[in-house]
Amino acid sequence: MPNGDIVGGVPSEKLKYTLYTLDEDGNFKNKSFNFTERDALQTELLNAGVVVPYSIGYYTDAWEGYPTIFFPLIFPFLTLLLGLVLILVFFPIRKVKKYNIKKRSE
Repeated sequence: MPNGDIVGGVPSEKLKYTLYTLDEDGNFKNKSFNFTERDALQTELLNAGVVVPYSIGYYTDAWEGYPTIFFPLIFPFLTLLLGLVLILVFFPIRKVKKYNIKKRSE
């Protein structure tokens, strides 16, 4: 825009980056790469440098999402139900074992 504001976005196929390296001898090298054709080191550098608006993966970007849209609703209630079932099963078994140990000692 004329006032300098940025509107919209750029497709990931058009994004290009340059990696600058300096070795022990003081030699300076640069290597350009595309967003869609990057190796594991370049992916890690993009994530560490917070250059991309979201975390990216080398093989897939799906590691930043929920497995299903219902996960935030299902997870707390499912774990609550599982905990209650374990409590209801564990306490009677514990009482029976305690009773049997007490009975044997008499």
